[in-house]
Amino acid sequence: SPLSPPPPILRFVLTGGPCGGKTTALARLSTYLRNLGFDVYTVPEASTLLLSNGAAPSNFSIDGWGDKFQVSLLKIQEGLEGAFHRLASATNRKSVLLCDRGLMDGKAYMSSISWDAMLLDLDLNEVKIRDERYDAVFHLMSAAIGAEKFYTTENNEARTETVEEARDVDRRTQKAWLGHPRHHVFSNSSDFESKLRELVDAASKVCGLPKLDKGGSRKFLISDTWMKSLSHRNVNVQVFNVEKVYLYEDFSSSNSPPPPPPPFFFFFFFLFFKRGG
Repeated sequence: SPLSPPPPILRFVLTGGPCGGKTTALARLSTYLRNLGFDVYTVPEASTLLLSNGAAPSNFSIDGWGDKFQVSLLKIQEGLEGAFHRLASATNRKSVLLCDRGLMDGKAYMSSISWDAMLLDLDLNEVKIRDERYDAVFHLMSAAIGAEKFYTTENNEARTETVEEARDVDRRTQKAWLGHPRHHVFSNSSDFESKLRELVDAASKVCGLPKLDKGGSRKFLISDTWMKSLSHRNVNVQVFNVEKVYLYEDFSSSNSPPPPPPPFFFFFFFLFFKRGG
């Protein structure tokens, strides 16, 4: 029908530290969603495209080369996502874009000054490319954290990090996406199959599909004193205001029940944090 809304096109990011299982997770999630009737588009990782085609990692030692690399990477990633989104829109079918990393991943590899300067130069807003561009962010924690015996660089020629470097990259990547309302982190506290199952369940929930495990976000009421103490702890924090406006109909001129109290505003401070380590 011409009046029917277009089918949804969901955009998911699969990110994480080195050797977190992204390649296997992309294949598993892609098969699962296709079997449920979604068109699935896998957006390749821009970094791997560059590093495996002549952009030598040794060039990072050249002053300023790393920042130029990140600018090129972001533009490629943005272009790839846009191309797949246009193709999905043209089918008029429900679709999912599975992005092998997203635009915010570059923040983990740049200084805050360089990152902010790049966004300003490209006329990009961090909140928009983090919170509004993607429907969910799935972070697969590196095997270097909790599953060290499985950590390897042999299955990816673009991967060169030591275990300690992989841990640091993983933590910086988590921090880069901190604040997204659907930022899921999958640890190595259980076996890899359970990790994949948790990922599929989380994706199912975002797609409006049944999931096996019940869960959801948790909210906590905390004191100002505790908030101030965070600066002395190893905790990464994103604090922002959420304004909710409640409207009601005026029944004063009718015989209907009395109206509710006058409209008012609620201001909430949501604290998203992930403890380092």
